[in-house]
Amino acid sequence: MFFRSIHVYLLVCFYVAFSIVTNNITEGFSFVNTVTDWLSHQQVAYQRINESNELGLLLRNNNLPNATHLLWIHANWNNTKQLILHLIPSETSLDSTVKYEMTNQACQSPIISLIHLHQDQWERQTNLVQARLWNAIVQTSHQYCHERRIYARQCRVERISSPQAQAFLQQHHMWSSVAARYSYGLLLNETLVAVATFSSRRRIQRGLKIYRSHELLRFCTQSNVTVLGGCSKLVKAFERDVEPDDIVTVLDRDWTSTRHDNWKGFYSVHTRAPLPLAVREGQRYHLIGASYQIPTNSSKAGSQRQFVPWSVYQELNECQDAPSAQSYLESHGYHLLYDAGVERLLKIVSEDPITDIAVTELYNSSIPQYPPSYYSPNAGISALLRQAEEQCKVNNNDEKVEEAQPSG
Repeated sequence: MFFRSIHVYLLVCFYVAFSIVTNNITEGFSFVNTVTDWLSHQQVAYQRINESNELGLLLRNNNLPNATHLLWIHANWNNTKQLILHLIPSETSLDSTVKYEMTNQACQSPIISLIHLHQDQWERQTNLVQARLWNAIVQTSHQYCHERRIYARQCRVERISSPQAQAFLQQHHMWSSVAARYSYGLLLNETLVAVATFSSRRRIQRGLKIYRSHELLRFCTQSNVTVLGGCSKLVKAFERDVEPDDIVTVLDRDWTSTRHDNWKGFYSVHTRAPLPLAVREGQRYHLIGASYQIPTNSSKAGSQRQFVPWSVYQELNECQDAPSAQSYLESHGYHLLYDAGVERLLKIVSEDPITDIAVTELYNSSIPQYPPSYYSPNAGISALLRQAEEQCKVNNNDEKVEEAQPSG
């Protein structure tokens, strides 16, 4: 009787485990099918990429690590750009740095744009994600032109009020709004179609000179509108009015396609490692942020970011390493995921033409400097941050060693 009970118990455990795995796989393919159905509805031609077809050569020839759920969006007739869409189901356990490595290689390619699309973002911010994805498709391939394609030369630039900018960003930007000193808008006739906001001035010593530095905090267009040259026109208006010496900004590396078109004159000076996040029941929760200084608040006013409950945060502080922190989160229904990191760009405004190496040297010699990595006083979260940073360093060193080996 005892052994029969054990046998039944083991069968139940196996059934539950198998059901969970099967359900996760089913949900993953359901998400993929939802995205491909949307692409088909928009009449966007695409093709799946895998090792067994010729499109896999696109990955291998550009040193992109292979991954599941990759889609190739058919490019325009001259094939000058290729857009690859990497679909990431929420319940899929991925290596913490695979997206980081893929993005590193894509950024080195003159023709490849790579987007990492997470299921939780697609489901929580469907309209914004679809609009941004459509803009990326339109910028990549002229065959998908539509009536909402606008050229910046058709628009005029105006200083707008902070409430105007915040309302626009809260409606159209995936990161919502943030406090800013300067706000500029791009208007077509009398309709606001794009907004850029900038920080107050900071005095930064770069090399032997004091620079008047500002940060481009937010830029976005109206949802479902593609404004070609919009960011450049707004930045130029800000430069004319405020006369900064340099402008810094941060890019979300999950959406690297924007780097190729909007950021002329900016140079990449620093890349942060992937940031750990938690997903529970389709909701994304952040693990680091100033809001944790106020335990009664789990989100910032005016921000779409949500943070794990204070009780979870406190328990994570008892975890002394990354595996125990991840196990704790999973035991409470949180699935750990990582983004592809962020990239900091710098534009030197007041100098003659300058090389990317010189810009990087100026940035590295800056006083004060931006923090080079994420920080958390929480022991468990800090361990997760360190794990991602160390893994990225290992992978980068492996790439350098491989490149240094003589051929033949």
